[in-house]
Amino acid sequence: MTSDIFTVRDATEKDWDQISRLSAISGYEDYINEMGIRFLQEGTILIAENPDPVGFMKITILPDRYAWFSAIRVHPDFRRLGIGHRLMAEALSRTKQLKAKGCRLMIEDSNYRSKGLARKNGFVEALDLLLFEGGFDVSGLKCEEPGSDEYISMGWEFCRYVPALKGDVCKYAKSQSSIHHYTTPRGNYQLITEPIIGKTTDNVLYTSIPFQPIPDSFPLKPVEDFRRAQVLEIRF
Repeated sequence: MTSDIFTVRDATEKDWDQISRLSAISGYEDYINEMGIRFLQEGTILIAENPDPVGFMKITILPDRYAWFSAIRVHPDFRRLGIGHRLMAEALSRTKQLKAKGCRLMIEDSNYRSKGLARKNGFVEALDLLLFEGGFDVSGLKCEEPGSDEYISMGWEFCRYVPALKGDVCKYAKSQSSIHHYTTPRGNYQLITEPIIGKTTDNVLYTSIPFQPIPDSFPLKPVEDFRRAQVLEIRF
């Protein structure tokens, strides 16, 4: 069985039950079911089927006219059949038709399969990230507009600063910031905090905030103790 016998189409809200089940058994963090059907209401969801849905992924167009690829999921019984490649090829074709400048996605270090898929399709590393749970109080710190060459985090989607975002970049939660600069002996990293349970960061735009000095409440620990991820990018 190859990917040629699978068809790819746009998902609709009628597909939610199937997408929900696929997400639950995929083996990845199931933020999709935490979002619920709202997951289908933003961006475009591509779904692979034969004839039942066996995989899907999401495309979102960012303010800098790059596409953000996320939520690539394939049913465990249908992996290594080229479905991920088929979805990726369709997503790249769609974004070119939309005149996007390129595409980005974020992959954790431990997800070797997804990282290999991205690199085979021409993606290269754009950002190196460290992740940890929780956060610290940034309410008294000043936020400055970034330069045009800087990436900013829109939730978990990264785009370059564009003038249309002026004034919005410094909107961050009252007591939590989702992304920080962190200087280590190995170099400069951008470090993301995961929202504490019970708090929401939906629809809040964040930027990288350099802290000098790092607040006492920052959870200092060796770099090896952080989860790591990369943002990969392809330009058309």
